[in-house]
Amino acid sequence: MKFKALTPNLIVESVNTSLDFYQNILGFTKIVSVPDEGEFAFAIIKAGEISIMLQSKESYNSENPVFKNIAVGGTFVLYIDVESVDKLYTQIKDSVDMVVDMHTTFYGTSEFTIKDINGYIITFAEDKK
Repeated sequence: MKFKALTPNLIVESVNTSLDFYQNILGFTKIVSVPDEGEFAFAIIKAGEISIMLQSKESYNSENPVFKNIAVGGTFVLYIDVESVDKLYTQIKDSVDMVVDMHTTFYGTSEFTIKDINGYIITFAEDKK
C-alpha cells in the first residue's frame, strides 16, 4: 500500500464566503465546485501543490451527521510550507486574524499563524536554514 496525497476537507458554514477568503486573501484558485455556480455545497481549491476541499456543514451532514452538533473550526491546524513567507506575510497581515505574528522558531523556520474566517488555524512557514 502506498499513500499518495492528503487533501483536507474543511467543513464550513458557507463555501462561497470561504472561497472568497481563500481566493482573495490567500491566492488560491477554485478548481471545481458543486454546483458549478450559485450557492456552492462543495469546492476544491489549489495553490501551488496544496489542495483543500471546502464543504458546507449542511452538505457534509446530509451524508455523514458526525459534525451535526459541532461548530466549524476546531482544533485542527494546517501547516503550509511556502516560499517567500515574508512576502506572503506582508501581503495578508492587515486582512487576516493574526494568531501568532511572524517569528523565527527554535528549529529555524520563519512562520506566522492566522485564523481563517471559519476558525481554522493556518501556519505558514519557510525553512530559513
